[in-house]
Amino acid sequence: MTLVGAGLLLAALRHASFLYEHAGPYQSRWQTLFGLLVLFIVGYLGFCALLLLQDQAPVLEAVIVSSVFLGGGVFVLGAINLSVLGTKHLLAVAAAQREDALHDHLTRLPNRLLFVERLNQNLLMARRTGQALCVLVMDLDGFKEINDRLGHEAGDEVLVALAPRIKQGIRESDLACRMGGDEFAVVLMNCGVEEAVGVAVKITDAIAQPIFVKGSPLSVGISIGIAAFPQHGAETAALIRHADRAMYRAKRAGEPVVYSKQEERTAP
Repeated sequence: MTLVGAGLLLAALRHASFLYEHAGPYQSRWQTLFGLLVLFIVGYLGFCALLLLQDQAPVLEAVIVSSVFLGGGVFVLGAINLSVLGTKHLLAVAAAQREDALHDHLTRLPNRLLFVERLNQNLLMARRTGQALCVLVMDLDGFKEINDRLGHEAGDEVLVALAPRIKQGIRESDLACRMGGDEFAVVLMNCGVEEAVGVAVKITDAIAQPIFVKGSPLSVGISIGIAAFPQHGAETAALIRHADRAMYRAKRAGEPVVYSKQEERTAP
């Protein structure tokens, strides 16, 4: 009997930390459930002890009451378990929805929303630590011709094939995203301009390799603009704007990479 009561209590207590962490405004309700469970277990154990101490045959009323207490404890434990399962399901659904909302559905790269969120966080860290930070904005060259000639399905296959090439050119601590259309961006944490230019050249070389769509090789190029913190600004919008302008300079100049401060420089 004691083991039954202890088992009920332990089964509920294993959820206590989870419920405390995720209860939010419903914390008082969880506390009420646990209080009821303790009440039912204490009542059950008390009437069981009373039955054991009696020399005569168990009183029917005591047996009924102890059974009611036990049933109440099992019911409350079931309510706690159901609440935990429901909360975990809702958390999983919310996480999946956030994952979808912050990632591009085609390439599965982070999208603009997540890129801006992470860049804001990285800028806060860069300001505190004094570390450098660079933003790369990239636009494919020749992609529109593929879409016009072979259709959007082929264009989608090209984008899917290029996404891992961009990721392979950066570190795990960096972030690559699809900003929309055929435009991508990268944030490089603790990275100076010269290193960022090297990363851009590496990405350019990877993008230049042929892409096979339905057995046919296709080729695209890429134009990349670089903006550096704090040279080009201390805010997210300023860095993206500066890198975007540098990217268009690269596209007009026919060069793969442009880094611009007071004067324009192209990557070797």
